[in-house]
Amino acid sequence: MLVSIHKPVIKVLLILIVPLLGRTQTWTLERCIDSALNRNKNYFIQEAQYQVSLEKWKENKKSLYPKVFWNNEYKYYSELPTQLLPLSVFNGPEGQFKEAQFGVPHTINSQLQLQMPLFQSSLYSTIQVSKIYSEMSELQKMKTKEQLFFEVSTAYYQTQSLMIQLSFLDSTLIQNNTLIHIVETLYAQGMAKKTDLDKLSLQINQIKNNIKQVQNQLEQSLNRLKFIMGLPIDFPLEIETKIHIELNIENTKNIPIELRILQTQKNILSKEITTIKRNRYPSLSLFASYGYNGFAYDKSPNEFLRFYPVGMSGVQLQIPIFQSGILQSKIKQKKWESKALELKEQLFNEQQTMLLHNADLQLNAVKEQMLFQETQIQYANSIYEQTVLYHQQGLATLTEVLLAENSKREIQQLYVQSLIQYQKTLVEKKKIIGIY
Repeated sequence: MLVSIHKPVIKVLLILIVPLLGRTQTWTLERCIDSALNRNKNYFIQEAQYQVSLEKWKENKKSLYPKVFWNNEYKYYSELPTQLLPLSVFNGPEGQFKEAQFGVPHTINSQLQLQMPLFQSSLYSTIQVSKIYSEMSELQKMKTKEQLFFEVSTAYYQTQSLMIQLSFLDSTLIQNNTLIHIVETLYAQGMAKKTDLDKLSLQINQIKNNIKQVQNQLEQSLNRLKFIMGLPIDFPLEIETKIHIELNIENTKNIPIELRILQTQKNILSKEITTIKRNRYPSLSLFASYGYNGFAYDKSPNEFLRFYPVGMSGVQLQIPIFQSGILQSKIKQKKWESKALELKEQLFNEQQTMLLHNADLQLNAVKEQMLFQETQIQYANSIYEQTVLYHQQGLATLTEVLLAENSKREIQQLYVQSLIQYQKTLVEKKKIIGIY
């Protein structure tokens, strides 16, 4: 009884769930961008480079820490080193010497050594420079992310525009197929000419050829979008067919990433100049070691192996006196590089002002064209439908029908081109003002 009660419920659930399992989910632009950030290899490469710069900064910081080494050495002398002893030491004549070999053939050294910089001004500057380089690498990662956003958006909008164009062509093909059936009926009744059928057949073949071309372009555009997103080519990707047009974007005062990179490069040059200047300062370091020296003799009957402790500590002061003007030349190089960056920054700001102004002009012009062409499409559809009706009533020729249909297609094509241009300009404006 329990089973029989639940059977209808299970059937209803299967009817609702199974179609959903086989349906491909539509991808929004935001989801495509998220996929690219999680799968695009260029973004992962930049992330790896950022991690490298971060570890380099940590490495330079650890240069301030003490370093301990354990050194071990074994030497076997097949011939002991020879020394010259003055005979005067043994009450012999002055100026005469006697060769003598000292030591044992086997020596062993084992020492712990400590090294630690106490004061090294250039080292601190190097740490600061590496820190700024890590910030620069982070900005490069952000730039890659921004570029990825624009590439996905452009490919997504391009694909949508092709889908709209294909939809227009499919609708036109349906209308022409309907029309040719009407003309075939009229021709059978002797009310239409054979040339009318030939004209329509030619028109339909042209539309079919255009459909194939747009389908090929659409497949290529989808493949490009999948590549940017990091998806395999055979992935069944379906995107939204409706384009969400943003009509107003405020000119915000975000600092573009390119400008932040230029400013960071200037900061790096300033720190590098400071580092070069600090190479003129003295450096002080601490060193110490402690270990054992071992001596061995392997000839009987006097074999022995003995170890003796040895230890020392001290400080090393290094004062640069003359470096042939190398540091001054390096400083001049960095100053010229800094001057070039200042000019680049000025040029970038002037270019951004020009690009933003042109983008606003382009958006307003294309927006007016789109609104005008939307109205024209409505008029073209109305004229086409009326001309077809007049043709059925014998008040219009087939040539007039085809002219109306061609006019409608031209306006549709212009609308699609304006739509592509608007979305492209919109993405460029977002890039200029730093919105992503």
